[in-house]
Amino acid sequence: MSERDKLALALLVLLWLVAGWWFFFHAPMREAVEAMQVESAQAHAQLVDVENYRQQGQSIEAAEKAQKERHQFLMKALPLELGQGAFIGGLERLAIAKHLLLAGVQPGTVIARPDGLSELPVTVKVSGDYFSLLDFLSAVSSGQADGRFVIVRGMTVEAGRDGGPLSATLSLSIFAQGKG
Repeated sequence: MSERDKLALALLVLLWLVAGWWFFFHAPMREAVEAMQVESAQAHAQLVDVENYRQQGQSIEAAEKAQKERHQFLMKALPLELGQGAFIGGLERLAIAKHLLLAGVQPGTVIARPDGLSELPVTVKVSGDYFSLLDFLSAVSSGQADGRFVIVRGMTVEAGRDGGPLSATLSLSIFAQGKG
């Protein structure tokens, strides 16, 4: 074997060792480093989210106060009893505030719903101008009568004679938890 062949063989062995090192050590390590960088970025993003939540979070007392206020609001919107007297009183005050004449309120029969709620249909007759009727309808459907949840099931409006006030009949439903 000549000196040139020995040099070619040594170069071939060196090339083979470099290729082996590349495929068996360097490439897998590079993939592992990239995977760890992705995992590190995800962990960092999660840490930032936790820190942001912690900084904007409320104290336990403030959170308990907010929860108590939500509970009071929900208990008023969906009380344990129907309390139709309070609701009708709220309707009367609201009609007066909206410059309407409350011509009649007729509660229907309590309906026991399958979801455990009690529903009371109520027919309300009011008269007044168009914009007052709109204000009243908006206020009733947003719970301003007495803070409870109300569904407007229907409405009929009749024009007054000789330019008189409009007459409206509203079909409402109020709800309570349990048997009302």
